[in-house]
Amino acid sequence: MKKEWIRRALRTFGQAFVAVIVTDVAAGIDLTDAKGLVQVVLMPAIAAGIAAVMNMKESEDKNENE
Repeated sequence: MKKEWIRRALRTFGQAFVAVIVTDVAAGIDLTDAKGLVQVVLMPAIAAGIAAVMNMKESEDKNENE
């Protein structure tokens, strides 16, 4: 797949999104207020961004070796 890093970033976002929701619910954080919603979206987005950058670099390295 040419854009493997995009697929991996989206998968990482999904995993982190579920993890944040589960931990917030377990901790009793109110997800109906603005702070709770920002946290639910922002934390997985940061994780996905890091994954995208790491996988993009890895994909570029593989392309140079081929």
